[in-house]
Formats: sequence, C-alpha cells, structure tokens
Amino acid sequence: MFGLPLRRDPNRARGEGDRKIDPKSPRFALTLLMPFSRTPLKVYVTQIGFHETIVAAYSQRAALAAWGVTRNLFASGRAHDTRDDEICRIALALPGQVFARPAGSGKPFRPVSANDPGPQNERAAIREDDGPPDDQD
Repeated sequence: MFGLPLRRDPNRARGEGDRKIDPKSPRFALTLLMPFSRTPLKVYVTQIGFHETIVAAYSQRAALAAWGVTRNLFASGRAHDTRDDEICRIALALPGQVFARPAGSGKPFRPVSANDPGPQNERAAIREDDGPPDDQD
C-alpha cells in the first residue's frame, strides 16, 4: 500500500529509502493532521502512586510538565516511551491530556488532571466546612 515518509532511518545506509508509516497505525492519522511538524508526538508512560499514567507529548519535558512532576523520571528509568497500539490510540486522541488507570489492571484509561484534588483533599475540604455557620443573628 502507500505510506508517508516520516524521517530517514539512521540505521540504513544513505539513499536506501525512508521509513514508512503504516496507514492503519494511529500515528498515520496524526501525520495527516500535522504534516509539517518536525517533531512527532510520542506517547510516554510512568507509574505515579498506584496509577499507570500516559500522555502524548512532543518531548520528555512536556510529558513531565503534563504529569506535574519536577524530577526527571526518564533519567531514573521510571518513565519511558511506548509504541503499544492501544495505548497510543488513547493518548493520541487528546495530545497533552493525561490518562490514568490502576497499575497492573486491565481497566481502561480515564482522563485526569494533574491539578485535580484527590479524594482525601475533597474530604478535608468538607470537614473544614462542617459545623455551624459563622453568620448567626
């Protein structure tokens, strides 16, 4: 069939051809949407707490920012890029959006926000509001 040239494969000798993107791959649709982008999106995976999280980003730095992490998880080996078709399909649907699921489970990924307060923070906020109203006449 046909494929779009992505970039020259450094493992091939010069002039032997370019790598082609499979038209059935989720990355193919991405190349149609952004044909002039020099840096393709990659899908990154890490485990934060008890959750496996994924994000589609242009760089490792952008992935760390989307996760809300300041340490370089890639240098320590706690984060990596993936080419799993199912994970790529989910993450590439909304680039920059963080998706999470319980670690080691087969449950589907759900969109999350790095700034969302966890359930414990919500309970703490409810406890603070619990009590008699301050305005009593």
